[in-house]
Amino acid sequence: MERDKGIAIFEIARREPKIILAICFIPFLILFLTPRIGPFRWSRLLWTYVLPVVPFVLWFDGWMSCLRSYSHEELSELVRSLPGEGYKWELGTQCDGFLPVTYLVGLSSEQA
Repeated sequence: MERDKGIAIFEIARREPKIILAICFIPFLILFLTPRIGPFRWSRLLWTYVLPVVPFVLWFDGWMSCLRSYSHEELSELVRSLPGEGYKWELGTQCDGFLPVTYLVGLSSEQA
């Protein structure tokens, strides 16, 4: 905003049961897809199957992303608290697939 530039934020993570349930399937997806990733590396098998660090980290990161995500009300409040009345903000959700995408786009009055 200080440089009068636009900003766009897109987020899939939400604090909703459907999204959190989808995150729970990520470790199983990783276990299924890992052998199909090329080029073959023994270290990939080690960190996925012997010491399942990769599935755990992806699951944990997904959960934390859901827990720290903002609701529409929180994003609206955040935008209202910003200085600079020369910005136009658009907040919404696009639902074209399984997981909806929340977006927040801000343009300066010169760009809008």
